[in-house]
Amino acid sequence: MADIVSPQLPQLLDLRALGAYLGRPWRTLERQLLTPPPGFPSPVRFGRLLFWPRAQIDAWLHGVPPTLKQTEESAAMPVPLAPKRARGRPRKSERARNENSE
Repeated sequence: MADIVSPQLPQLLDLRALGAYLGRPWRTLERQLLTPPPGFPSPVRFGRLLFWPRAQIDAWLHGVPPTLKQTEESAAMPVPLAPKRARGRPRKSERARNENSE
């Protein structure tokens, strides 16, 4: 009898896959990750995309503290949030300042 091959989960989970893996809506997870819980693994960035290593998520779920290497990596690569842009057209004084600086 042939063994049934179970589909392999990806090693890196994007936000939607992480939400499905944790059983939470991805929008809720996105909002909660603005201030992540203590010990939650830092994401890996590929350009603008964020991925979380599945092994680190499993370790976090089981309460295993992160290794020294994982904490060094997370401290070395913080994930900055995009700067907030002002809404609407810039004021005349701001436009004049930008034109003078160029």
